[in-house]
Amino acid sequence: MLTENEKNKIRQSVIDAYKRKYPDWEDVWITDIVDNRLFGVLVSIASAKYPDGEICIYRKKDCEVLIFDSTPQLLNDIDRKASTILTSKELLVFIIVIWILGIFTGIVFYFRDDGAIALVTTGMAGILGTFAGVKVSKSHDND
Repeated sequence: MLTENEKNKIRQSVIDAYKRKYPDWEDVWITDIVDNRLFGVLVSIASAKYPDGEICIYRKKDCEVLIFDSTPQLLNDIDRKASTILTSKELLVFIIVIWILGIFTGIVFYFRDDGAIALVTTGMAGILGTFAGVKVSKSHDND
């Protein structure tokens, strides 16, 4: 949650950045500020010339204002950041795969039998192949 001082600093930084990039814009104002943990601070800005406004991103870490030339450019930036996020479903699948691999490894070391080792190796290859297939098909679904 942003404090009022932080919001004021963001407002001033964004307005200054827009005035530098678009000197012909007059009466520039901030319509909304949304602090997003994943993408930074999303700032909606409008002006007398463009009352519908547009969205920019303010990065708190380096106090940088990212002004996008087009909506697709904004969407590509957000998509790039979102694609690096590990969801709870993906994390759960990863934990289950590691747990099963641990069990299979324990079986191999406990029995030390060639038949058990072949069975475990086949099982591990199937699990890893399924996991990789799900990841590949998921990435193609997003295209």
